[in-house]
Amino acid sequence: MTTSLHDLCIGLSAGCSALVVLLGWESYRYGLVSICSKPIHVWLVVTCVLVMLFRATHRFARGQAPDHWDGAGCSSLFTAGRKIHAVLIAALLYPCFLGWTFLGSAWYSAVQAENNCFTSPPQLLLFSTWLIVSFLWILVYTSAIIVSALVYCSQPSFYQGIYERLPDLQGVSCSRYPCRTLANSLETCSICLEEMQAGQLVRTLGCSHTFHQPCLDPWLLHHRDCPLCKRAEPESSPLLLQLLYF
Repeated sequence: MTTSLHDLCIGLSAGCSALVVLLGWESYRYGLVSICSKPIHVWLVVTCVLVMLFRATHRFARGQAPDHWDGAGCSSLFTAGRKIHAVLIAALLYPCFLGWTFLGSAWYSAVQAENNCFTSPPQLLLFSTWLIVSFLWILVYTSAIIVSALVYCSQPSFYQGIYERLPDLQGVSCSRYPCRTLANSLETCSICLEEMQAGQLVRTLGCSHTFHQPCLDPWLLHHRDCPLCKRAEPESSPLLLQLLYF
């Protein structure tokens, strides 16, 4: 209920402000040469629309997350189930709003030096108010994105995924042994203890022992010998090449 009321207040404020600007569109003295050199009324309308898009994105993402929703999404922006939300907020709306706010700040400095740019004090008040709101909005979302990133990086699953893909310095590059599709069934894979069937992906080491590719690859990340006969394999490739391969 609190979140819905919050969204309603923000939507009404932004919507009413945009409506006021649209109704008084002709009163803004915008001109490329004289009077007001910056389209401040355009900035106001776009800012109100962006603010409403921010809140609409949060409302949309509420139905996309499988676990508990914290309302503002500050601590769960990058967690599983919120990929669409993270892309819309962090990668699209936030950069656009950031650039648009700084543009509005530059325009505000420019029109302040011009005479009779605003036809009435309420126009200046409306522009100044939304410029302040925009910077506060940026501060809030910058904090939210940073907190979300810290919370996400603190999860054990985040580091587990990195460790699983990071080659060990003592390992062997799998690219040294081409992966192939098995044509005929072979003996049991000594790692998983299951028979290697035709059509499965396998790798054959220098000692001629063959294993399932999904079974052998994790072994080669941290070992330089055959899991069956323990014959040492050649030196591993440079770490940079292994990282590029994996």
